[in-house]
Amino acid sequence: MKFMRRFMSLILVIGALAAAAGVFAVPVSAAVSSTIAFKKKLSNGTNIAYYFDPSLGNTALGSLDIRPRIIAARERIMYPPGLSNPIILWRTTTWLDSKMDFKQYAGNQTTATVGVTQWFKRIAPGNTQSSFGVMMKSELDQQDWLYGTIAFGNAQMKRYNANKQELIIIHEMMHVYGGKDITAASSILNAAEIESGVVTKLTSDANSILVDKY
Repeated sequence: MKFMRRFMSLILVIGALAAAAGVFAVPVSAAVSSTIAFKKKLSNGTNIAYYFDPSLGNTALGSLDIRPRIIAARERIMYPPGLSNPIILWRTTTWLDSKMDFKQYAGNQTTATVGVTQWFKRIAPGNTQSSFGVMMKSELDQQDWLYGTIAFGNAQMKRYNANKQELIIIHEMMHVYGGKDITAASSILNAAEIESGVVTKLTSDANSILVDKY
């Protein structure tokens, strides 16, 4: 889903299943409801590298550098208070090694989204970017994806303090791992709960997705 600057009934559409979608691999067990996660997942997603696109921290986009917030969000996912999961995330400077790419764009405060996540599958042999294609939402329950990208609107992210920026980032990262946007109360997967301040950390339902799938 997407975070909009102007939202109805305080419902910010965070992140992103925007026109693009993802795909997951191992079916969800009975422990995780299909209402909060898709049946497939990020292929071999337990121990993965993430990559900072050169657009992050680019002063031409508005001078907001969210790289520290991404690192903090990574820690919150790997070490959730009172919970545990098998996730390991480490940074790479080699794009081809990454399974989670972070990007940034300037955006227009009245129209652009805060965060948009996309999922990719291989569509042709080879190592070039043209060898991969965006997954459609209808494919989310049909096959695993190879990697995901998350793009943040610089102007929109500036509206939030560091803590809330990290929660938005976690929400988008959970989309890469297979979580859906939901409306259930008190969940990191619910954009409105992040906006209202109800959610302050990785929630147990989201953590259960990580445990179940990875």
